[in-house]
Amino acid sequence: SFYWARETREPQWIQRGMNALAAFEDWSKLSPWDSLHRYHLLKAELHHSQGDIIRAIESFDAAIANTKKHHHYSYEAIACEWAAHFYDSIGNNDKTKEMIQKSHDAYIKWGAVKKAEALIKLLQVVPSVIPSTMQNQNQPSMSFL
Repeated sequence: SFYWARETREPQWIQRGMNALAAFEDWSKLSPWDSLHRYHLLKAELHHSQGDIIRAIESFDAAIANTKKHHHYSYEAIACEWAAHFYDSIGNNDKTKEMIQKSHDAYIKWGAVKKAEALIKLLQVVPSVIPSTMQNQNQPSMSFL
């Protein structure tokens, strides 16, 4: 919802996102192991939508740290991928590349090799970011978003 709020500037999307955020806040209190990372990820998207870069970064960091703490590799990969989109949108190329690499690595840990490969193929990434096991493959040149 927060993505659509940024894209369309329609208030209905913020409200839908706020409703989801409230639900995840409640769930994260009942089961932090299962829901806290999702809550932080939604908070990051909310802050991004509001243009609050510092709080968005803090929330992305909290989401990623929580996924690592609980070994949620799939959500770690998603959180890092979303963070990469965020950093790309604010023009921070170094952090974009770092998050792409972390997302790729988490997808590999999770066993989603095809998704990890697709992530790299969809991104225009300098060779130093691509894992050494993939550097010899032909990579199409496509824009990040």
